[in-house]
Amino acid sequence: MFKSRSTKIFVILMMVTWITCIYNCHGKIPNKIYGGRPVNSEAEFPFVVSLQFRESHYCGASILTEYFIITAANCVLLETSPMVYVSNIKVHMIFERENYNEEVIYSVSYILPHEKYDTRKSSIHDLALLKLETPILSHTDEINAVLPTSYVRGTMSIGTVGWKNSGNLNFLIMTVESENTCRLIYVNFNFRRIIQKCATTIYENSGFSQGDGGCPVVRGKNIHGIISLYFPQKPRNIIFTDIYSHVNWIVSTMLIYNSQ
Repeated sequence: MFKSRSTKIFVILMMVTWITCIYNCHGKIPNKIYGGRPVNSEAEFPFVVSLQFRESHYCGASILTEYFIITAANCVLLETSPMVYVSNIKVHMIFERENYNEEVIYSVSYILPHEKYDTRKSSIHDLALLKLETPILSHTDEINAVLPTSYVRGTMSIGTVGWKNSGNLNFLIMTVESENTCRLIYVNFNFRRIIQKCATTIYENSGFSQGDGGCPVVRGKNIHGIISLYFPQKPRNIIFTDIYSHVNWIVSTMLIYNSQ
């Protein structure tokens, strides 16, 4: 847990924009996901947010409550992103008004990575919560991502969202792979059963690149995972941290820090 005092993390929650830094991106300006379908309106994914470094997207995140957002631990820990300092992280929230876009900047009071996150052990428990110092303006429960009530399993259809190369927000459809298939795709990767899963885009001309870590893996408004790892040699595949197996940690951590 980190508490900001003289230095602040500024969080700019972007309701319509987000693409992220995948594992070990070290603050580089991200490339874009490709393929998928355009997102028609912000109403489809109102919980999606963007973490920024030097005014560039570097990681995705999602709104859970008026005070808490969730992302990948590798997005906020210095040992995995040495160029990303707490005073440089920003998150944009942009509300579309009739004649203009309203931008609000929030500072973060706590960075709360999972206590068992470990890059030396296949980046297990790659999750972190950020608590805002002030609640999100005009917040309603309709904005929040919904925590799942069950695991996602092999062959299930899921999705994620990010910027296409053209600059348009796109939704990618993926299929959750079985544990055995994941091990075949990532031969040298030590998968941790239950808490880590992998997925493949359903179209050959779609995939991921640096800049997609921390993004939510979704079914509707249910957030089933957080994208953790990407390997350039396998652009259609991602490894994500399973949310359902971490629901107790998420809920208990928010309860502990809700009044702090």
